[in-house]
Amino acid sequence: LPVIKIVVSVQSNTPLINICDVFYNSTTNITLTFPPKFRPKLISNFSSDHSTPNTTETPEKDQTAIILKMRKLFEQEKDKSDQLRKEVARFRKSSSLSTEDSIRASELEVEIEKLRQDYNLLRNSIKRGVEEREMEAQYLALQEELKRRREECISLKAVLAQQSQSLRTLGQSRGNNNGDSSMSRIHDEGELMEAFQAQKLVNRQLEAELSAMMEANNETLVENNKLFEALRKEVGDLQSILQSRLENTENADVETLRLNEQYLRHELKKSTAAYVELQEQINELLVKINELTKKNHILSNRLRDHGLNDSILMNDEFQNMVTVKKKAQSNQGILKYRHEDETKIIQRLVTDLKPRVAVTLVTSLPAYVVFMCIRYTDLVNTDQHVRSLLTRFVQMIKRLFKAPNPAEIRVMWLVNTLTLHNLLKQFGGYPEYMQYNTEPQNQQQLKNFDLSEYRQVIHETIILMHGVLLRQIQESIKQFIVPAILDHDETSRGKSRGRTMSLDMSPEQNREPKTLVQQLDIFYKHLSSFGMENYYIEQICKQLMYYICAVAVNSLMLRGDLCMWKTGMKIRYNVGCLESWVRTMSMDPDVVKPLEPLIQISRILQARKTEEDVQTLLELSTCLT
Repeated sequence: LPVIKIVVSVQSNTPLINICDVFYNSTTNITLTFPPKFRPKLISNFSSDHSTPNTTETPEKDQTAIILKMRKLFEQEKDKSDQLRKEVARFRKSSSLSTEDSIRASELEVEIEKLRQDYNLLRNSIKRGVEEREMEAQYLALQEELKRRREECISLKAVLAQQSQSLRTLGQSRGNNNGDSSMSRIHDEGELMEAFQAQKLVNRQLEAELSAMMEANNETLVENNKLFEALRKEVGDLQSILQSRLENTENADVETLRLNEQYLRHELKKSTAAYVELQEQINELLVKINELTKKNHILSNRLRDHGLNDSILMNDEFQNMVTVKKKAQSNQGILKYRHEDETKIIQRLVTDLKPRVAVTLVTSLPAYVVFMCIRYTDLVNTDQHVRSLLTRFVQMIKRLFKAPNPAEIRVMWLVNTLTLHNLLKQFGGYPEYMQYNTEPQNQQQLKNFDLSEYRQVIHETIILMHGVLLRQIQESIKQFIVPAILDHDETSRGKSRGRTMSLDMSPEQNREPKTLVQQLDIFYKHLSSFGMENYYIEQICKQLMYYICAVAVNSLMLRGDLCMWKTGMKIRYNVGCLESWVRTMSMDPDVVKPLEPLIQISRILQARKTEEDVQTLLELSTCLT
């Protein structure tokens, strides 16, 4: 085949998009060069393929036909390049459209997320409406109590009127009987003194009831003000959210926005009306209290007008007061609750209870509350309710220990779970516990349920909680063990330590054993403040001593620079600080037994190490073999 050499001359500033563009744009500068030996053959082949057979045509006509064919080919290539250029433009346009669609989709996702947040806010506001209804029910109960108090005040006013009438009658009889004997006068004065004493008691009781009513009304007013402020803040937040949605959303549904605004206005009007009604009721109660106070002052003035003074019986009023004796009550230890409130009870006890609040309450109060609920389910014999209650409690405790929480919360719920487990044994028919119960306690055993399987589940949960808490405490004290046990040198405290200690030891290595003792003391206070029994506290401290000994021995085995006589003295002194802390806390001496390997290591480091001392070293290392 002939070799065709196409020389394309393109200017330097012409963009090279593709080979078609180059081929087309440079048609005016194309030179076809053929080797001399192939030119006649190529022309003859081309003419034989693309021209009509005519033997009479000249060579010039053959060349003209070839040029025309080449021009036709160039035009075809030009058309192809135009088509390719159009396809490239179409592809670029489609890619830009897809980019716009992705941007629009992301914007729609943001809008959907904002709408979901608005929906959650509205749903929370509806839930708060349920809490408002509960508060309204509490308010109605307070109204009933106030009505009862008002009736008692009316009865006391009647008694006061009778006493005043009797005093007035006594005064008149005293004026008419001036000529009577001295014995009758003394008798009348004694009756008058008794009447005055009774009147004093009535007045004090009225004042106490009035003050109690005023305090209750003030508390109700404060709660209502807080509720109104919370509602107003919530309405403001919702309005701001709605306003921001109106500003950010251009194509929002106008009907939906209008309905949301109407709903918010309706809620605001309802809350305002409820607040105004409560305010009016409080004002009425305040007016009644003022009226009762004025009447009390009027009655006191009348007593003074009859010649009686409050200071007459001031010294004897406490001696002459009637004592009130209460009958002995036998509490059953049962807490009645509704099954639909079970989730709320567990949430309030487990999730919402904080350690700073639990310290001020009765020790292990949540465990007692749960057990009283169990006793109620046993009383009504509802197997499904007790199963649901204990399952929810165990699940919430496990979830609490799986989440990253401080040691205080885990200690608090370990103590409460231990208490609940002991209560289930004590009142669940466990023989070893029943022999230590009193007769009334044995009479209060669970009658319908056998909770031995649930006791096993709670026992396994306690083991899990104990392990999680112990690992958390170990991680918190790990950084203090090596500096406090191996690195601290108490013998250098009396020497000049400024420059030498700063050059030889880092601040972490200079930590004293007191720092480790302080950390242990903090956890000991947590355990004791929540009411954990001393047996469990000593067990946890003993396991911590095992951990301290293991970390110190492993670090000593990896550091050959510490294997010297001086290190033995340091270890013995630092371990002695831990022993002193255990004695200060009045714990069992067995708590420090896990530190015995460290003590033996300190003795070995201080002993002579010759062939004659091998037997002595073996006797010193009984805990190391």
